[in-house]
Amino acid sequence: MGHQAIVLGNNLHPFSHEKVINEEGDMVHIKTVITCLAAVCRVSTDAGKGSGFLTTFTRDSTPYLCIMTNNHVIKSADQALRSVAEFFDLSDTSKATRVSLRPDVLFITDVVLDFSLVACNRAHLRSWLKPIRLTECTQLEVKKDDVIHIIQHPSGGEKHMSMQKVVSITESELYYLADTLPGSSGSPVFKNWKLVALHSQGSPVHNMGTLMKRILAKCTSAPLSSSVAVSIKPPAPAPPAVAATSLRITNTGETIKVYSLIKPQPREWKCQTVRGLIEDQVMAEGSLRVVHKVWAGNNFYVIKRFKPHVVTTLKLATEEALVRLLQEEVVMQRCAWDLAARWNALEMPKNVQVNPLFVVKLADRLPQVWAVMEPMLEGADQSYVKYNDNCGGVFAQEGRVRETPQTFSHFTHLVTGGQWLVCDLQGVGDTFTDPQVHTNPRERCPVAGNHGPKGMDDFFATHQCSALCEMVKQRLLLRASSGDAVVSAPPRP
Repeated sequence: MGHQAIVLGNNLHPFSHEKVINEEGDMVHIKTVITCLAAVCRVSTDAGKGSGFLTTFTRDSTPYLCIMTNNHVIKSADQALRSVAEFFDLSDTSKATRVSLRPDVLFITDVVLDFSLVACNRAHLRSWLKPIRLTECTQLEVKKDDVIHIIQHPSGGEKHMSMQKVVSITESELYYLADTLPGSSGSPVFKNWKLVALHSQGSPVHNMGTLMKRILAKCTSAPLSSSVAVSIKPPAPAPPAVAATSLRITNTGETIKVYSLIKPQPREWKCQTVRGLIEDQVMAEGSLRVVHKVWAGNNFYVIKRFKPHVVTTLKLATEEALVRLLQEEVVMQRCAWDLAARWNALEMPKNVQVNPLFVVKLADRLPQVWAVMEPMLEGADQSYVKYNDNCGGVFAQEGRVRETPQTFSHFTHLVTGGQWLVCDLQGVGDTFTDPQVHTNPRERCPVAGNHGPKGMDDFFATHQCSALCEMVKQRLLLRASSGDAVVSAPPRP
């Protein structure tokens, strides 16, 4: 709606042509912006650095001053005790105000919505720090093409801000084009400088945050000290860190069409186009594929394409058949995400993550090339390890077999009632890339590496249960006795 024109004598005031274009109004006081900027902090943990922000949360008429960040930044109350929030005065960014955390007072976390809310030490806060209000999320509707702002500490460095448009919205997530980097996890997302989402992860075509209204609803119903995990939707994996490089990357490159799986059932795909610089030199080679490094969307990725003889062996005579197989692999990976979420919901000693996967088309090449693409993990060139394969093989590192990957494979068989088994685990630490699944029956997931019931038999022929396997069984029994359905229903592609 417009302002009333101001009449001076018989003439309109010269400012009478100014009016509010947006019904919601997009003008805010500069103090509001400064408050938001100051309230964003760097979160330093024993596993690395992320972002977060100071906020207030009230339960049963009791107010709490808290830090909010991602679950994949602070996973547990024990980790929160070893973490610190670092705030920087805008007038002097060289000195940090370090604020310790108090999970003994309040700690709420959720693997699926990927958030952690933890009380902080009030005595450490400075007078210039004002909290961002969580309840603002209920006051504003977010729509496609809305402009959003993200305040962040990318790569654990100085504070930055990015601004872009919303590209899509689901029931729980907000997708946008704003630039982020490793270390941006846990950043607040604003519309008109009101809090609307918590940044969670990135991809080559867009970034994603969890809608704050979903987080607030979970916080309101959760115990004040909890590790809530009641949804069976797979969590978004932590955004992989950018691999270090001495290469100078230019803005040239070729057209890459990236197809993201938005919904597994019914299947819904989203296509976006990015420019990428693909190295001609083969980075790695397996029995089925060759791997190339690519720079796209401000991150390093790897593209994996079938060797020509494999296309012939798999009888992929048409482009349609090849694309269908690649899509099945992405769906399979999504199911592995689901099972990783269920593992993490058991609060095992170590969480696991599954690297996201996309179908891509190299549109400038003749003939056009179809492949899959995933983020390149930091340290992959030096610390990449294979833990098991899809034929029962188990691989030791320095004479020792790591328990977490082997137990996770066993867990996937247990939790699905023998219908699924995730194997061929490899990656950096407990972030796995390119896993395979065996299903019973095999037709549930028609991909090349699925050996069906025989593959499951091969796994158990060499698997040696450990104390971690016994812990999994005990926790599954405990969940089952309490009627927890999260642990019993198999994923459905």
